[in-house]
Amino acid sequence: MDWPAFIKTIGLCSISILLELISASKEGKSWFENLKQPKMALPFSAWYIVGGIYYLLCGTIAYRLFHTSSSLLSTPIILLSVAILFNGLTNFILFKYRSLRGFYLVLYPFAVVFFALTISLFSHDFISGILAGIYLLWLIYDLFYFRRLQRQNQ
Repeated sequence: MDWPAFIKTIGLCSISILLELISASKEGKSWFENLKQPKMALPFSAWYIVGGIYYLLCGTIAYRLFHTSSSLLSTPIILLSVAILFNGLTNFILFKYRSLRGFYLVLYPFAVVFFALTISLFSHDFISGILAGIYLLWLIYDLFYFRRLQRQNQ
C-alpha cells in the first residue's frame, strides 16, 4: 500500500464529505422527501447508496492518481479535486438553501468538470477513466431527474 497516496485520498474525500455533512439537516432531508417526485424517482435511501458508490469510485481514482503522479498539479488531480469539492458544495444549495433551480443550474458545470475529468483520465489511467465513466452515466440520470423535479415543484 502506498500510504502517502492513501492519506491524500482520505484527505481529499474527507473535505467533500465534511461539506456534505455540514449541509445535511433533518429539515433539508424532510423538505426534499416532501417534494413532488417524478415517476423516474428512486427512493431516498438509494441516494445514500449512490453517494457511497460515488466516494468509492472517486477514492479509487484519487488513490490511483496519487500513486502514479509525481505532481499534485496534474490535470486529472486538479479536475478530480474540483469535482469532489463541487459535489460537496452542491449539497449546500440543495439542502441548506433548498433551491432546486440553483442546484440544477450548478449541476451542469459539475457535469462538465466531471466529463473533462473522465476524458483526461482515459489518457492518464484507463481504469480510472472507466470508473469515472460509470459515475458519468449516473450523472446523465441525475440531470434528467433534477430537471423534472424542478419543473414539478416550481
